[in-house]
Amino acid sequence: MCYWLKFLYRNYDNKDDDSPDSFSTCYIQFKPPIDNHLVSSKMDLTDIISYIGTAMAIFLVGAQLPAMYIIIFKTKKVDENLSVGPTIGQFCNFVAWVVYAIVAGIPAILRVNGIGSGFAIIYQVIFVMYSSGKLRRNLVIAILAAWVLLATLSAAIIIPPQISQDLKVQLLGYIAVVFNVYMYGAPISQLRIALKSMDPNDMPLILTIAGTLCSISWLVYGLLTWNWFVAGPNVAGTALSFIQIGVAIYITVYGKKKSASSDEKIANEDAETGDYSSLLENAS
Repeated sequence: MCYWLKFLYRNYDNKDDDSPDSFSTCYIQFKPPIDNHLVSSKMDLTDIISYIGTAMAIFLVGAQLPAMYIIIFKTKKVDENLSVGPTIGQFCNFVAWVVYAIVAGIPAILRVNGIGSGFAIIYQVIFVMYSSGKLRRNLVIAILAAWVLLATLSAAIIIPPQISQDLKVQLLGYIAVVFNVYMYGAPISQLRIALKSMDPNDMPLILTIAGTLCSISWLVYGLLTWNWFVAGPNVAGTALSFIQIGVAIYITVYGKKKSASSDEKIANEDAETGDYSSLLENAS
């Protein structure tokens, strides 16, 4: 609009195109006023969404607490089949975002990932304490390697004075996104396991929905704050979460039907043979 007003003004007054006042006068005169109430409302909405995202993230990370309780007070050991990759990936993701948030000065990102880092460190300590043999050795090596890698990358970017503040934020953002994408790789392997076993316990619907809400919350937060480092990986996270919900619903519905048909088949076979021991076992 300002361009056309400038054009009409120039033609009407026969001023030179290089006149210093024409564009600046037009800009000052027709510059839209800043609506402080709108800005405040947007900030309030951003805060609300960040708190929702934080709550969902705490719920997701805290979902492992029952497993930790079983390890500490019941089994007294970690399953030997524990996969080290997801545990380390989760830790690296949280810490990388903490470093990014500190340098970029984003309290919401610092808050949620600081809490996540605390949970991840506690889980790592429990895994190391209650594991043994080859698993403990692999855990210790992986954890130390993750700490060294994160410390080296962060120091190489933050310490040199030749790197500008904006470039530091960008580089740390890229590192955080890489670890974020790596962390999203864990549910993909879980999808394969769940589809193979058709067991609803391998893909809990409540946790899947919570993960979806978490990804959507931080996607919206990233869009509202124009932070593409936050929004970008959560686009992939949201898409993957919807796939997980579909798989979880499919397994929950089809798995129950399959279980019911299997029980019915066993009952029919027992009726034909006259052996009702399996029914008695299920009843007990």
